Amino acid sequence: MIAMPYIVVVIVLDMLSVPFFSLTTTALLYRLALVRKHMPGWLSARAWVSFAVPALLLTALALALRLIAGTGVFPIYAYVGFANSLVLVYLFLNKRCFLRSPRALRGILNALLSATITTAAVAVVQLIVVALFVIR
Repeated sequence: MIAMPYIVVVIVLDMLSVPFFSLTTTALLYRLALVRKHMPGWLSARAWVSFAVPALLLTALALALRLIAGTGVFPIYAYVGFANSLVLVYLFLNKRCFLRSPRALRGILNALLSATITTAAVAVVQLIVVALFVIR
């Protein structure tokens, strides 16, 4: 194995952490009525525009913070994006799965499932990036 592609793998995963962070954070913020209430009229005219513009602004802010703070910010983006996606998957499952179960059991099952689903998705992305860039 050649060591150089592992550096490329780290760079690609770091660059994927910014949209992962910004999209999941925007999705959580978009759920808040306070955020949607204070959007300008032209921005809230279409649903995709009212989601895409804050996501792009958050991505620009994340990249600007990366330029100011350095590369040490990327792992923070990855962990926050992972936590955000855990919350989003939990909220999705909480509305659709195990509705007739007791509340505590439903919460535990949804938490375990959301952790499993999110971890599996992140692991698959990491495996794909490693498989693309490792030279054998």
